[in-house]
Amino acid sequence: MATVPKHVESAEVHYIESDGKPMGETQQHILNIRYALEPLEVWFAADPLVFVAGNLFLHYEDGDGRQHVSPDIFVARDVPKEPPRRKYLMRREGRGRTWSSSSRRPQRRKKTARPR
Repeated sequence: MATVPKHVESAEVHYIESDGKPMGETQQHILNIRYALEPLEVWFAADPLVFVAGNLFLHYEDGDGRQHVSPDIFVARDVPKEPPRRKYLMRREGRGRTWSSSSRRPQRRKKTARPR
């Protein structure tokens, strides 16, 4: 029996790097991201297989550039920290062991857009 693929690419998929919106909702929000992100970067600085990022588009569906989230902070273990990224393609780079955190407001808007 033949199977039909779920998604057939007819052209190059565009994975967005920016949505034109500001990073933080408030100054306190930005400070909270920094206070959480900077210690994680220091803690994992010596480990080349831990990628730490903040407010980076995380695309979790290969072939569909619309399926993404932008957590305030995420840590992907077992994923090389280099090269620097403008977006994170989970299905291509690997899921690793991922931890992420977002403010309450983005989570409410993104209930249907979650990595599996």
